[in-house]
Amino acid sequence: MKTLSPQAYHNAVDFLYRNARLIDLRRSEYLHRGGPSAPVLDVLRGYQNPDGGFAWALEPDLRGPTSQPQHAEIALHHLNEISSSDSTVLDGLTGWCDSHAIDKALPWVLDTITDQPHAPWWQPQTYSDGSLKASINPTGAVVGFLHALHHDSAWRASAEQYCWDYAEHGTVSDGYAAKCLLTFLEYVPDRERALRALERCIPEILATVSLDPHASGHVHFPLDLAGRPGTLAAGLFDTATIDRHLDVLVEAQQDDGGWPANFPMWTDAVRCEWAGFITLNTLTVLHNWGRIDDNDDKE
Repeated sequence: MKTLSPQAYHNAVDFLYRNARLIDLRRSEYLHRGGPSAPVLDVLRGYQNPDGGFAWALEPDLRGPTSQPQHAEIALHHLNEISSSDSTVLDGLTGWCDSHAIDKALPWVLDTITDQPHAPWWQPQTYSDGSLKASINPTGAVVGFLHALHHDSAWRASAEQYCWDYAEHGTVSDGYAAKCLLTFLEYVPDRERALRALERCIPEILATVSLDPHASGHVHFPLDLAGRPGTLAAGLFDTATIDRHLDVLVEAQQDDGGWPANFPMWTDAVRCEWAGFITLNTLTVLHNWGRIDDNDDKE
């Protein structure tokens, strides 16, 4: 079993200080160095618009000032990470979600993206008449995190029905959809129904990941879904598979201390931003699975 040595961990932290955004540095301090949660929330507020939504490259590939659904998912992920149910932030965000819902749910991206800087693969998903489609990505994750934070709203209730319809009748087409669906099923209160829906979707979910830890290109791996033990996603993979992918993840650390992305970088700014985000995420996964040696780097 391979573990990240104290020196390798130190190199990763140094990489974060040299490359990561303030939001990820504050998250790192909270997650791995015993720092307070309040600075994470303070920085996150800076990404929230007066309309209640989030923008400003919180998702590095969406760099415009207009609120977008994907930013909402990331904001809620970070709030859940620090167990913050800040009512001002959440009330504003659920209000924004309600005002931008399509068939009760959120679209993948709003068409306002076309006039703002963004990665070329971010394009609105529409019907033949040009109207936006609702999407489990990010609706499932948004609803799931709202449940995790115990934040109720009329929009959450309506979007939850969309997520149930997808879980019980939809098709899981890619790794992002799988991750968002699993987040919903992880946190929704009706556990019996969630487990039944998961059982139906298991073959489709497994088809979205590569069991070869050395697979190249923009592929998803088991650890992209199963970032910590004890989750529904972790139960989809046997111990040998998880251990093999963790070993390769430890080995994949680069000489500069970070971990690389497996998708294209389309502008210089995102290189550092994604590098910090991915390196922090990797450290968190390794920590969750007990693959970081105890060290004296915490101050």
